[in-house]
Amino acid sequence: MDMNMKEIAPDRIDCSGSWLFWKEEAGPELAASVEKYGQLVPVLVREGADGPELIDGLKRVNTLQGLGRKVLVRVVSGDVEPGLLYVETHCAGSGFVGESRAVAAWRYFQDAGSSSDIAAALLGSTPKARQWKMVMQWGELEPVWDTLLANGHAALAHAPLLAKMSGEDRAALVGLFTTLAWSRNNGHNLLTWLWELGRAQGKSVVELLEESDVMAQAEQDLSPKDRI
Repeated sequence: MDMNMKEIAPDRIDCSGSWLFWKEEAGPELAASVEKYGQLVPVLVREGADGPELIDGLKRVNTLQGLGRKVLVRVVSGDVEPGLLYVETHCAGSGFVGESRAVAAWRYFQDAGSSSDIAAALLGSTPKARQWKMVMQWGELEPVWDTLLANGHAALAHAPLLAKMSGEDRAALVGLFTTLAWSRNNGHNLLTWLWELGRAQGKSVVELLEESDVMAQAEQDLSPKDRI
């Protein structure tokens, strides 16, 4: 993998790559550092059909653009999988990346047809770990659940039960998880209760939620921190 460096205008860099799955906002401290010391670390790009494509360094590009400065880039050439390099530059050897970040990365690697074993190792887990199995189960859910996970309204531990449910049942639960931030245990208890009650009564989660007394009964067991 060959690399060379140069300075280019930030608006020439394509920052829309699907492999940039951890799009965090830069804080004011980065701008202060750049103003004081300049850009200390180059961003990584590759040459695409329409110009440079960002592989890593979104916060630096946005900060430098805001300051009206050019961006020092390191151009990667050769056969490079941008998602793998993106993860390597962010968290190589730093342990599990966290629930929401692991799910976002796995969505990308799933679509790219990458090996789950390689993805697990890159993200600080192992293919046979229960944690990683839940990440893969979460990948079967609708993307709206990723937002609930990132916002702390759902937990990765809810994945096994959610994956068992139909898409219609999960859709019916989205509103409930949007208006209430469920702790790991209370969310698990709710999903288990709905799943087992539905099987016992031969009803779907949608039908159970339409019965007004069902949610009134469930909410009696909520701790105050689960309400927002």
